[in-house]
Amino acid sequence: MDKYRKGAVITLGIFCLQALLVTVSEIPLIPEQQRIEYFSLKLALVLAAIPLSVGLSRNYSSPWLHTSVMLSFAAYTIQGQCYRPLYYFAFFQLSTVVAFMFAVPKRIFTPLLIAWVAIFIFVIHLKWDQYVAQMQKPVFSDIVLSITSVGLVAWLCQYYFTSDRLFREAALSRFGRIGMQSARLVHDLKGLTSAPRIYAEMLAEKLANHTDPTITEALTHLSRDLENLSAVVLEMNQMSAIKDSSPTEFTAADLISSIQTVLGKSVAHVEFEISDLVRMKANRAVFNSIFLNLILNALESFSRNQTKNPVLSLRSGKNSLIVKDNGGGFSRQTLEYFSSQRFTRREEQGSGLGLWFIQDSVGELSGRMKIYNEGCWACVEMNLPKGMVVTG
Repeated sequence: MDKYRKGAVITLGIFCLQALLVTVSEIPLIPEQQRIEYFSLKLALVLAAIPLSVGLSRNYSSPWLHTSVMLSFAAYTIQGQCYRPLYYFAFFQLSTVVAFMFAVPKRIFTPLLIAWVAIFIFVIHLKWDQYVAQMQKPVFSDIVLSITSVGLVAWLCQYYFTSDRLFREAALSRFGRIGMQSARLVHDLKGLTSAPRIYAEMLAEKLANHTDPTITEALTHLSRDLENLSAVVLEMNQMSAIKDSSPTEFTAADLISSIQTVLGKSVAHVEFEISDLVRMKANRAVFNSIFLNLILNALESFSRNQTKNPVLSLRSGKNSLIVKDNGGGFSRQTLEYFSSQRFTRREEQGSGLGLWFIQDSVGELSGRMKIYNEGCWACVEMNLPKGMVVTG
């Protein structure tokens, strides 16, 4: 989406510059009694592109802004054709630019294009005697055919390319949001699955010397079912974001910002210390899952320990990322059980399964992960392949 937003803004900037140069060069060719009228109308149409450019830079998805651009281009070419005979070249250019660069909804684009072509041809018909005097042996049918053909090409481009691109972008954006929310739900689900397993382990210890085979068999089945459920939760976590096999480059600040948008008010009180210089080049969906789980784990620690000024920081080392939060640090049990992939015993200290998710995602990136404490800070260090983390 950012690429198309920048393209649209740059296109409008080029249009303003080119139109101003054309207007200045055309003034001597306009009859003196019409120059003020011509120049004032043309200047208003050109300057209208500036607020449209600002609007698109802030809200590229607005269909009305894209439609306004098409109306502005149509008015520019029709007004110019009223004074000069060669504005069908501008019509060729701007109609094609609208079809490729601006996301006018299909139901609006087709009738607007038909109206644009019809009015443009009507103006040529009204001014035909003037054009005959200014051009050498023009053929009206050839000009009409050229204008109609370019309008048809513009419609085909919009119909087969731009509208499909908009549909794909909307679908990807929607599924991306679903993936973000799914990751959050899975994070909550892992807490629900860890508590029964803890209780099952405690029961097995308390009833280790029990002679009733029925109870022993029931506990065995319960533990096995809970292990299977935990495995399913892990798979769900890995499917909670759209996977893109090709690596992309993005900044850590941008990634954290997108997660903050999803989490909303729940992270409003947290201070994020993220350097804009830290960039990653990898599968963004995997990093999204990693940082979402890290933030959710930190929020649990802040709430559990009632941290007054919660801070989450990210810094980079040589091919590594270190994420820290001042939520009181990892419990001793969590540090002990992390290497064995087991849960902590006490529910109020967290299950540790969120760290298991994160480690699995880091492993998917061919990296390694370790956890430790620095005072009241819980630290997660991820060592990643060369070239995946870039600073500066």
